[in-house]
Amino acid sequence: SVPELLREAYRYELFYTDISYRPLPALLAMFDRVPYHVQRFRNTAMQRHVTRALSKVPYDYVVAESLYAAPVARVAIAAGVPVIMRAHNAEHVIWSNLAYAEKNPLRRSLFRYMAGRIRKYELEVLASSSACACISNDDIVALRNAGAYTHLYHAPFGMAIDAGEELDEGGPDHEIYHIGSMEWLPHREAMAWFLAEVWPAVHAADPRIQCHLAGKGLERIIPGLDQPGIVVHTGPIDAREFARLRP
Repeated sequence: SVPELLREAYRYELFYTDISYRPLPALLAMFDRVPYHVQRFRNTAMQRHVTRALSKVPYDYVVAESLYAAPVARVAIAAGVPVIMRAHNAEHVIWSNLAYAEKNPLRRSLFRYMAGRIRKYELEVLASSSACACISNDDIVALRNAGAYTHLYHAPFGMAIDAGEELDEGGPDHEIYHIGSMEWLPHREAMAWFLAEVWPAVHAADPRIQCHLAGKGLERIIPGLDQPGIVVHTGPIDAREFARLRP
């Protein structure tokens, strides 16, 4: 499923990793230095591949995409290659916010514990990295407040658009959309809030408006999808066509 453009421009290796949740490893990880949410992304075959690659060619640096790439980043650090972490979020803040919003006392205590562990590990990984590229300035502030002293800089996400092309060109009136993986907890929470708190008021104000939703795991996770005006798209989605609301 890798686009042909990427096949031509980059050399890449794919490694299958089963990141499904398992209760026993999760319990044992409570006593481990590395949080379970990071342990799930460990792949020994990938680590061996990176070790071999770094031994053959001199690299200026290795980019680790998010905290969950830390196990591979450790391999590069051990090989003496500088690592730049790419912070998609300040991960411990997500868990702190989950704890703050949780009404169940047991789950709230668990989220607080996880936030503390992830914060400690996040700072440890940053301390061994040469720099950290943060998607937002808010993440820089959060990591600094948490105690990170690694060089942090703002490198926002961008998407190249061909000359003359606009993603929203030609879309029908009275329609909005959201596309994103519902396997990521912040996405699920945001969408559940939108469906419960926002959409009923929008639909009552103008029943002509339709909300198109797409994303992996959407149909089996999010409550409120059966409301009037909500259109759920399943299966493979072309993001550009979906943005024009012509899936």
